[in-house]
Amino acid sequence: MEIIKFKDKTWTEIPKQDNPTFDYKYDDPRLQEHIIGRRHHCLLICKVLPYEYKAVSNDGYVVIEIPITGDVIRRGLFWNFDNAELFASALVIVVELAAKKRYKNLEKHS
Repeated sequence: MEIIKFKDKTWTEIPKQDNPTFDYKYDDPRLQEHIIGRRHHCLLICKVLPYEYKAVSNDGYVVIEIPITGDVIRRGLFWNFDNAELFASALVIVVELAAKKRYKNLEKHS
């Protein structure tokens, strides 16, 4: 799982073409009608939005999980970029270990 960082931008300031939330796969890429999911499961780190300032100040950061399908998930608010980056790195490890464990359990039962 990749960590995508926008240290100087809020969610709304990230250009749509650079935001992995809007990077879709289609069942027919030529038509771009039926979305089958996003291209990547990743984490995004960016500056907090104004309504989040009360929690961490206007210099804070948010870690957002962007799954292949479904809604994005706000995973945490942090006072500074280093803490957000540390949390995101740890979350990647946990998610990858859980996926390996799930895969091994599927192999056992098939």
